[in-house]
Amino acid sequence: MHHLLMGKETRQTRAQMSTAIKSFENQVGQIAASLSQREPGKFPSQVIPNPNGGHETAKAITL
Repeated sequence: MHHLLMGKETRQTRAQMSTAIKSFENQVGQIAASLSQREPGKFPSQVIPNPNGGHETAKAITL
């Protein structure tokens, strides 16, 4: 009886892992598709000009 319970638990764990792996593969695919649409050498966000003008050294960077 103990072996039957262990087998069932193993199958459930494998099914959960399979589902998690498929989800991860989907997320990686979405990231790859997003990156492929970006122009090479360009940042993925808009540049905000320094409100103080000039070419001062940056004191903080926010993303």
